[in-house]
Amino acid sequence: MGFILRHQTNNMNKRILLAGTRPNSIGRYIGKALYDQGWDVWLYSRHAEKIENERWHERACDITSEDEIKRLLDEIPDLEVVMFLADTGGHGALETLSESQVKGIIGSKLTGSALLCKALFADQTKGKNIKLIWCAGKLANKSNDLMAYAMVNAGLASFVDAVNEHNRGRFEAYYLPTPLISPSTLGDAFIKEKGATAKAASESPKTILDKVQNILQGRVPVGMVNPDEMEKRSMF
Repeated sequence: MGFILRHQTNNMNKRILLAGTRPNSIGRYIGKALYDQGWDVWLYSRHAEKIENERWHERACDITSEDEIKRLLDEIPDLEVVMFLADTGGHGALETLSESQVKGIIGSKLTGSALLCKALFADQTKGKNIKLIWCAGKLANKSNDLMAYAMVNAGLASFVDAVNEHNRGRFEAYYLPTPLISPSTLGDAFIKEKGATAKAASESPKTILDKVQNILQGRVPVGMVNPDEMEKRSMF
């Protein structure tokens, strides 16, 4: 993709790391919007091709590997925001999932989150008020085909609380409840499987972008993001 140098804004040189390099990934959508505002954007995924442009970078990284995480973070100076959007897309009744699907669901969300944060916590040159934002499902009862996700969501919510409790002053962690998004890579795959009912329940990726903007602008308390409170704060 081509890039045009735009007028510099107050966000120039702020750096964000996001998961998602596919054309319709939520990470790419948010990254493009922040790039237009002057951010230095880093996208990663397991099978990404290396792209290096002015303020736009794409890298291959499996965040379940400490070595790959280290290589990625070594490239990024003065990182200010990390968005955890990794997801495998595997779902179904637990008894129907393969071993690799179960490991993938847990690995991409929980193992990857823990290892990436471990690297950030250990690096004393990084971690001065870095915002860590997890996009994950709402903490509510799930249907049988989303049982594994219910476990992952609960684990992430607990982890966000622990990060804020034990790393205050260096990191700010946020759990952003995320609805079904379309267009998006995994959201559209889910809609294709579930049909019109799922499509009707989906929301635009701008929904997530608006909430992320409020977090970046300091309008949201750390921890579990309350959408209603965020709407209230965004009007000021």
